[in-house]
Amino acid sequence: MSYLFAICDRQEQYVSKLAEYLNFKKAIPFQVVAFSSVDKLLEYGRQAKVELLLITEELFAEHRERIAAAHVILLGESGIEVIAGYRVIYKYQSAEQIMRQVLKIYGEIGDPMLLTVAHRQTEVIGVYSPVRRCLQTSFAVTLGQLMAKKKKCLYLNFEPFSGFSSLMKRQYEQDFTDLMYFLSNGMEKLVYKLQGMIESIGELDYIPPALSFLDFAQIDGETMRLLIDEIAMRTDYETVILDLSEHLRFLFDLLLRCDRIFTITKDDGMAQAKLEHYKQLLAYMQKEEILAHTQLLELPQFEEIPVRLEQLPYSGLSDYIAKTILKEE
Repeated sequence: MSYLFAICDRQEQYVSKLAEYLNFKKAIPFQVVAFSSVDKLLEYGRQAKVELLLITEELFAEHRERIAAAHVILLGESGIEVIAGYRVIYKYQSAEQIMRQVLKIYGEIGDPMLLTVAHRQTEVIGVYSPVRRCLQTSFAVTLGQLMAKKKKCLYLNFEPFSGFSSLMKRQYEQDFTDLMYFLSNGMEKLVYKLQGMIESIGELDYIPPALSFLDFAQIDGETMRLLIDEIAMRTDYETVILDLSEHLRFLFDLLLRCDRIFTITKDDGMAQAKLEHYKQLLAYMQKEEILAHTQLLELPQFEEIPVRLEQLPYSGLSDYIAKTILKEE
């Protein structure tokens, strides 16, 4: 039996637009269907189990005894968060905010067994260089945006000072630190927490980077690798891009988890010395396997690199990546 996320409101245009947005975002592994009447909802419900129902207070009050749904969330207009034991979401806000609140609530009341999506191979790509000012993040974000045109892609930034709030001109309510709560408190509902935090640069999804890199201090490599494995198993992302930094105690653990690694270098003596030092350290730690999955890149000079991340796909860097890395994909 298929599972259904139903939205019911007499305002047909409202529910159809909301359902269209939620299906486009693919935030949860259920089909989202809109209904403008309870009778149509009940008729459809005979064919599919209504796992989650988002319905207006008025309709629910009128038809409460007839409705059969595993979990109910009310659409309200008053701003009240709980009515008669049911959680309430304010109706007149953006579809994105509604999606985030639905995911947050379902993450608390839903069935963890329904979270795991059908297994398929998820490629993990690492981007790391011991060379500074080498366009590492610009490269990683551009690569992700280009790949996201053909497949679902998630970008994770582990830099100590990512600057994303300034670059994206916004303040984030949640960041990677909030996701790390699940590292020590169970991952069964990870996908709902994660999807409720997702932001986008074009078609590329990302989780806002942690405000403080000190939050990573107590996280070991095994735990962080487990998080990446859970994302691969429980979401429908086909590619996960890790933008890494040596301040992470689990740097080498994540590099070993990667299927491909891109390391950007330069042709000057200082850059080559840093790269040689990096190779020596890998040999000392008996982690030369990382080099076997690494592609060294010496980027050409570009006239201009856009500051706005959403403009990167229209840059010379984008052309370079398309021709040298993605030409056969």
